[in-house]
Amino acid sequence: MAIDGSTVYIAYDAYDDFSGLNAINVLKYENSIWSQVGNKNLSGTSYEGSSPSIFADNGQVYLAYLLNSGLSDNLRVVHYNGSSWENVGTGSVAPFIVSERISFSVVNNIPYVAYSNNDGVSPLSGVSKFNGSTWDVLGGGSFPQSALSPSLVIHNNVPYVAYSDTANYGKATLIKYNGSTWNVLGVSWININSYGLHLFFINGDTPCIVHNDYFESFIIAPPPGPAT
Repeated sequence: MAIDGSTVYIAYDAYDDFSGLNAINVLKYENSIWSQVGNKNLSGTSYEGSSPSIFADNGQVYLAYLLNSGLSDNLRVVHYNGSSWENVGTGSVAPFIVSERISFSVVNNIPYVAYSNNDGVSPLSGVSKFNGSTWDVLGGGSFPQSALSPSLVIHNNVPYVAYSDTANYGKATLIKYNGSTWNVLGVSWININSYGLHLFFINGDTPCIVHNDYFESFIIAPPPGPAT
């Protein structure tokens, strides 16, 4: 869900009777009326869509979602131009097939997206930024490939990602992009088997993470040090 002034946007995936597949759709609530935003079934009639994440600000609406096509360009980012949805940039958003939850943010009309793929053998993870025409992978190989369930926040124009570290018992971990590489802030947090992470900042520059563990409990855990 995204809120832009008095307008509420909701992106969802649901079974489509026509295609027989899960389809991506966007609705908006404006002037006490719900209406379709752009064309129905963004994911088409050949492949299922999933994991929609929407952003809206000052009339600019962006959407990221997964197309379950088995193709390497299955992570899609689109922009609403006032009548229809159009792809953001050319080429692939991510350099591999994405299968896990995505985390999407737009700052100054620049989209960022964090993603991962857990095939049970060799996890892959990364963050991409739109450069105006194509997508750049931030930090290259410095992004931890054991990062699953990423939560991306752009704080003071700096990307931060909280994730579950599969190489360290699923501990919640926080990293920061310094312009060329990703660096871990402090040490891995004490909670193991973390998933469903959500990163946010309080009191200006203090990061916190909300997450689940295998016992279904929700935990808010401050990190062992400031976000510097």
